[in-house]
This record gives sequence, structure tokens and C-alpha cells, in this order.
Amino acid sequence: MKKSEKKLEKKEIQSIVNEIDTIMFGAPMKLRFNKFKGVDLVGGTMGALCAAMIASGFEDTKVKVASVGVGFAVGTIISCASHNETHYYMYEKAYLNLSRANQVKVLDLVEKLVKLLELDIKNDKNKKYVEKYLDLDKESTMFNNFENNHPHFEILSQEKIDEIHERDKLTPEESYNDWISHVCAPGDHSGSAAWRCKKYGNCRDCLVAYAMEQEEWNPLRFIPTNIFDREVDYDCDPKSEVVKSMKKE
Repeated sequence: MKKSEKKLEKKEIQSIVNEIDTIMFGAPMKLRFNKFKGVDLVGGTMGALCAAMIASGFEDTKVKVASVGVGFAVGTIISCASHNETHYYMYEKAYLNLSRANQVKVLDLVEKLVKLLELDIKNDKNKKYVEKYLDLDKESTMFNNFENNHPHFEILSQEKIDEIHERDKLTPEESYNDWISHVCAPGDHSGSAAWRCKKYGNCRDCLVAYAMEQEEWNPLRFIPTNIFDREVDYDCDPKSEVVKSMKKE
């Protein structure tokens, strides 16, 4: 493959990747995979120092040198492994924070990238880059996992949204945003939402699933209340005598 063709291929790939990143993060992330990092050198150096300290008890110089070399290699390997690419979780969090419309845009671009990989990409380095970016496992990408492992909103037509708004109601997606911006509600892990907490394990999925149980919701309304102005049922209140004396005072 000619160098110019490789560059054109890479440019096309990067264009799609940048578009996905911009939807998710507001700007291209410019991820680089399998690059030797400074942290790897630091890990290797620490490994070499540890090995030198252990080997200081040996008299044979060759053994000392070999120990330092082995220590450097082991330290570098451990450093590489512990700082391996973990863009999966960063992208998962960003994807789940997108509106449903933007999630669909991302999925369309991912499908375009997968088709490019299957049919058009010839250069091995470009193939590996796309595979790593998509975190490709057989035929499944990390974006497939984001989509399949979490509940999501349906995209409503503008006509449907207008109908809901005419009734002074909110769509499920709008209700979710309303709830999550104030208090993680309704319900809690030990009350009415206990089964949802157990099933989903996080507020985002729990609330999305709950919001999708109805087509429309009432918006949250907070009414200021003075607790001292409440009416007391003296016949039922177990401390009615105390309350009565307080009110007389």
C-alpha cells in the first residue's frame, strides 16, 4: 500500500473518530494506543532500584547487573499493565450522559467506522487503531455494550413532545433531567425504589427505567412550608399534652 493511500485512509478514520469524540466530549480526544510512556520508564527505574537493593547482598558483579536488568524489565511491564488504555469507562460515562438523539448519532458513526474496517481499511496499523478505539471484541464494540447493557430513552416525534407540553407535562427524558438535577428521586434504596436499586445498581439506569414507565410526568414543584404552621391532631398525637402547653405559651 502506498504511503499516500495510507495517509488518506488514516485521515478518513480520524475524521469519523473526531466526530464521535466531539459529540461525546465537545472536542477530539486524540487517543494514542500502544505508545511508550514516561510512566513506563519510571516504573522500570523503580524496578531496577528495588532489584539493585536486593542484589546488593550478592558478591558476583554479573549477578548484580543481571538483577538490575531484570528489575527494570519487570518494573516496565508492571507499569505498562497498570496504565493500560482504559478509555472504555471514560467513554461509557460520556455516552450515558448524552441525550438520546446524540447517542443515536454516535451509533450511526460507529456503524460507519465498523463498515470501513470490514470493507475498506487495508493498512494493518490503521486497522489496529480502529479496533482498539472501538474496543472491538469479535463483532461487538464497546458502544454496543453501552447500548445493550443500559436502559435508554425513546426518541419522540416533535408532534408528540408538543402534545405532552400542551398538557403542562414533561417527557420521560425531560423528567429524568428534572429529577437528577435536584435530588436522585423518586424513591430510595430502602423504600419504593429498593428493587430498582438492586436491579440496576446506579441512579442513572434506575431513573431512566423509572421514567420510561410513563409517557409523561408532572414537573417537580417545590412548595415552601413552615413546619410550625402545621395542624396537629391532638387526639392522635402521642405527645399532645406537650404540644398543647407549647401552643398556650
